[in-house]
Amino acid sequence: MKRPFRLIMTVALCLMLVLAGLGLSDPLLLTGDTLTVCLCLYLAGAEAEEADPQALTASLLPGHTLVASAREEDGTVLLFTANYGGAGRRLSVARGGELLCQSSLMPADTLADWDEDEGLLWLRLPSGTRCAAADYGGTWGIGAIELPDGTRVTLGAGHLGRGELGLEDLLWGSHPWQDIASVDWASFPVSWTEVSTQADPSGLGVVDSVESGLLTALRKRPDSASAEVGRYRRGAPFTVLSSSRGWVQVSIGGTEGWLPQEEAALGHVLRTVQPAYPRMKAWKEVPLYTAPNGVLCSATLAKDTLLLVMGEADGGWYHVLVPSTWTWGYVDRLACVSAD
Repeated sequence: MKRPFRLIMTVALCLMLVLAGLGLSDPLLLTGDTLTVCLCLYLAGAEAEEADPQALTASLLPGHTLVASAREEDGTVLLFTANYGGAGRRLSVARGGELLCQSSLMPADTLADWDEDEGLLWLRLPSGTRCAAADYGGTWGIGAIELPDGTRVTLGAGHLGRGELGLEDLLWGSHPWQDIASVDWASFPVSWTEVSTQADPSGLGVVDSVESGLLTALRKRPDSASAEVGRYRRGAPFTVLSSSRGWVQVSIGGTEGWLPQEEAALGHVLRTVQPAYPRMKAWKEVPLYTAPNGVLCSATLAKDTLLLVMGEADGGWYHVLVPSTWTWGYVDRLACVSAD
């Protein structure tokens, strides 16, 4: 739906052009300066309306009353509204004056508050559980939960965790709150047990080394004589790609290879594996590479960035997961020190 100001300005400009074409308007009205002023007013008015949550709600969500709002750094606006006489509430996501997505209907007594320190819009459900929305690369879902007992839970694509950065307990699996359009708010969890039992680990697994102190080789082909792609610690998560005669083809943080079936815990079994990957940190600013060759840098990690060292590669490289951003990459092992 077009915003009122933009619609009015569009009609006015079109009318000026039509009248000028018919010779019913002074040509001076269509000078370059006049058109420039009209265009500036058009853009300024449109920007002002996009910045005004009330105007945005009236334009995109007729029949809704704005309860709370928040604005992301990229201009995305979160609108928490009561609709149709307060029968329920919804969280809507808009950008550039267009509606991107909208949540399923929440209970009418759901509350919202903006946390300036964290930059999060928290929704408090009647059960006492709070949750905050996050962008999953185009799909908006729940990115954080605070349970009634105060436990903070982080949620991402393929993982769930509680504690500092979600590392006190870290589970691998998808969760049913990754798309706000389909969330069942009535069954939203109120405990860590409920959070973990609702996760789905299908198609996922973790490395389950025969001995916890040893690393398991990830090989190029399903053959124990094949060259190693890397060596991984117990608990390193992967996505299952295929299987063949006692071997499992996997992707570990984007690095593909084959693991022996007996050293791969799949599906729900992965939750029985005690992780053995160390927590380390960058002792200086360090580049994060996409491969263990120091060629393509995907990011630069700040000093003291926490790293989970999932594996190693020849040439003095660590294959790490960066929990603050949940991204994978390779770092020079000499740039890392223990974080414990």
